[in-house]
Amino acid sequence: MFKKTLAAVAVGMVAFGAQAAEFKIGNDLAFQANFDLLAEIANKKESVGFSNNLLGAGQIQLRATKTLSPDLSVTGQIEVDFDPSVNNAPALADDSRIGLSSKSMGTFTVGQFDSFMEDNIAEILGFWGHAESGAYVAEPTTGNDGRHIHYVSPKMAGFFGVIGMNLSTQTSNTEQSLGTSYVLGYDLNGLKVFFGQSNLPKYTDVAGTLNTVKTATGLSASYKFGDTTVAASGFTTKTLTALDTNYAGIAVSHVMGPFDFGVSFQNVTTNTSATVSTVANQWAAGVGYTVTKGTVIYFDVNSLGASNNVGDFMVAGIKTTF
Repeated sequence: MFKKTLAAVAVGMVAFGAQAAEFKIGNDLAFQANFDLLAEIANKKESVGFSNNLLGAGQIQLRATKTLSPDLSVTGQIEVDFDPSVNNAPALADDSRIGLSSKSMGTFTVGQFDSFMEDNIAEILGFWGHAESGAYVAEPTTGNDGRHIHYVSPKMAGFFGVIGMNLSTQTSNTEQSLGTSYVLGYDLNGLKVFFGQSNLPKYTDVAGTLNTVKTATGLSASYKFGDTTVAASGFTTKTLTALDTNYAGIAVSHVMGPFDFGVSFQNVTTNTSATVSTVANQWAAGVGYTVTKGTVIYFDVNSLGASNNVGDFMVAGIKTTF
């Protein structure tokens, strides 16, 4: 829901957008609220013909931070998504987390949220994207989306570490499986470098469904200079049968006045057996125009390199944050 920009990814808790409203009660309690609204028309290439979808989406993000001491604070955050396809469609819970943050000891977070490895390595090539629909290059699998426990260490000369655990439950026999992830990061003076490795839970979030990917290893780097940002990544996932899928890509974005431009390229090589592999050369591109602060009109397009262009998107829309 609403792709994250590099500026919106933070160590520990996910940062809110620049438009977030904030107010305080006393000197030790702060509240933040962020509202995202989006409307877009998406055209998708199917195996036969095309499908078109008019999408309206929204998200409410709420966060409260209680300062316990100069070194320690506790933060709670929730996100609720509104993606109605019919009238009176239900709202959906997205992130829900609570964490303790210490400047000297680091940040410990528990709840339902995407992993640090997913946000900062697997999704790095889509940092410039605007669309809610999938007009991006393919994202490697790093683990299940929910039930995470994360610890982020304090920074030392720009370096820090992240340890994550991801619990999955197979409800038919209450068998539990635990996934783990480890990230070493560097973030200083506009340069971000992350290396991570994850062992996926045995089961997905769907009861009784096995994860076909067993392990994932990835490296990402990004650098912002002036109005231009460059990012690159390399990734390998290994299946239960020890077959690899390798991802390698680069992305560039540039802001020029009210316009922003982004493009991504990625090569995906999938080993379908010990001797046979398939190769897909993927790309995505987009342009946005900021009508007023927080409001962007955009057009995004991608190609996944599939046969007959199946899965490719063309998306036009408008989104606003307030």
